[in-house]
Amino acid sequence: EGFPQDGLHEFRVTTKFNEEIRGMIANKDSFFVFKERSTAYLTGSLPENDLALEILEADVGTVCHKVLQEVQGAIFFMDKVGGFWSVVAGRLPVFIGYGIENEFRENSRGLNFRKAVATNFRFDDKYVCHIPGDSPVFFTFDYASLPAGGTRSAWLAWNGVNGNGGVLATADD
Repeated sequence: EGFPQDGLHEFRVTTKFNEEIRGMIANKDSFFVFKERSTAYLTGSLPENDLALEILEADVGTVCHKVLQEVQGAIFFMDKVGGFWSVVAGRLPVFIGYGIENEFRENSRGLNFRKAVATNFRFDDKYVCHIPGDSPVFFTFDYASLPAGGTRSAWLAWNGVNGNGGVLATADD
């Protein structure tokens, strides 16, 4: 498994924007293909010859393949215009970046979205995305369960942490 870097297959999925493929990931019984401004998913099986490709109607894609992570059964990804989105097999993208969306629209920090890297720390119930730039930032989505039920579902921005040299995690996240 991997994302091709040779540039030979970037236009295999045709959309109205005619942009490059930026990432791919499987979720449940679907295979998602993310372009810069569009998202498609493939369902079906080769032995049964019932493959179907659907282009999602929303004008949403991902900046790079390193931000794609499965979080509680959904795929999280980052669009450079609106911020963070979520999608599950066969559903339209849902905006989840409330509270931090202006960081993407204004980009006053000079963030380099194409070099973003994310991981899902399941042990701590956190999706963490590092975006390098003039003033790098870690955006963290805390989805920890609450004692009364439900989840916290809050975005945090960790400023002043320079992760350009890497981030260390244990085997237990």
